[in-house]
Amino acid sequence: MIMTNKFKPAALKFGYALVQDFDYQHAWAAIQYTHMAQTLDPRCMLLIGQSGDGKTSILNRYQASCSIKKTHELSPRNVILVTATSKLSVHNFASRILRALGDPAPNTGTFASKEERLLCYKQQLGLELIIIDEFHDLLPKGYFDMRSGIVKFIKWLMIELKVSVVMSGLPLSEEILSIDEQIETRCNEIVEFTGFNMCNKEQTQRYASFIKSLMAEFPTSIRGLFSTDGSGLLRLLLATHGNKRRLKDLLIYAIQTTPDTESTTQAILHDAWTRTVSKMTRNEAKALPFSSTLKQVKSSLVDLGLYA
Repeated sequence: MIMTNKFKPAALKFGYALVQDFDYQHAWAAIQYTHMAQTLDPRCMLLIGQSGDGKTSILNRYQASCSIKKTHELSPRNVILVTATSKLSVHNFASRILRALGDPAPNTGTFASKEERLLCYKQQLGLELIIIDEFHDLLPKGYFDMRSGIVKFIKWLMIELKVSVVMSGLPLSEEILSIDEQIETRCNEIVEFTGFNMCNKEQTQRYASFIKSLMAEFPTSIRGLFSTDGSGLLRLLLATHGNKRRLKDLLIYAIQTTPDTESTTQAILHDAWTRTVSKMTRNEAKALPFSSTLKQVKSSLVDLGLYA
């Protein structure tokens, strides 16, 4: 099928579909509680997981749920989302927070003057919660301690600015709790997003439930997806290694290339797999997910630690 330069309406609808599984509900409740705690005594939380497990998606949706219609540059902002990048200094990170608050010249001034502006904006805009995505990129590489700039700044945000903080990133983000006792005692929860596997009954049910909810939004049928031998679920698991982002991308591509009046075939899924999953990830599997025998698929999943 020849691809167009626009997504089908069905592909767009599926792309925006939200599966509120247990992980999502747990993380949402934790973010909500951390946000609410700001009115008494600001707290922080950690949302950790590997890339593609859904962290950024829930952060964006939470911020959107709290957004207030902007009437001018310095409209109220109760919740802001700031993304860190590698080698970002604490000085520049303060600038990113100022930019998110609508500061007209966020890069100007000393670090102390930026803190003063943040204190003013806190009062003017009603800031309650700062969400930091890719938090691991703020942590110094190698050794760091409670005297490190980012450690002191996170404490300043809670103690002096009096806002709660959500820190989201790769699992190494958790290191900050072992460095500073004040941050550790103010951390009300650590929520971990994990990929899917079929290593036991509980994990298999979790994965199957997610796929079932996801497929409720899929516009066509996929032959054999929920077959009694589990072959459909096993093949999707091998194709994506249980990663939510890969699952979504593969299925969006399949929708885009499936003729409107037909079902999605294994051949279409195979093509979507080769187009949306990196060669490095594909090469980790010893079997082709949508054309090898079920025995070969299972064996490859065992080798990857995704099936038992």
